[in-house]
Amino acid sequence: MLTNAEIEGWAHLSPRQRDCLEALRSGHCTDKQIARAVGLEVWTVMEYMARARHLLGAHHRVQLALIAERMRMRNQPHDSGEVLEDASLMHVAAAKRVDRAPRHQHVAHA
Repeated sequence: MLTNAEIEGWAHLSPRQRDCLEALRSGHCTDKQIARAVGLEVWTVMEYMARARHLLGAHHRVQLALIAERMRMRNQPHDSGEVLEDASLMHVAAAKRVDRAPRHQHVAHA
């Protein structure tokens, strides 16, 4: 469920900022991937994502992706046969976990 603050924040995003969030929602996880998908410079995407986090009250990319998915669902007529793109959102969440995973050194066993 979307909050009123998220709906209001979404209204303040530019169309290009929304394009970046749509790319994130569809599985482009890094700023570089989003930049390539929407035809922007990486630093521009970084600024857009930071602004979106602020406007939408999100603390991380997974929250941004979930808000973007909820907005997509809210703005499209519901078709009972439609399969939601949960796999894309899971991909974003998995990438976030991998990025934060501790790095282990390989230890050879004799």
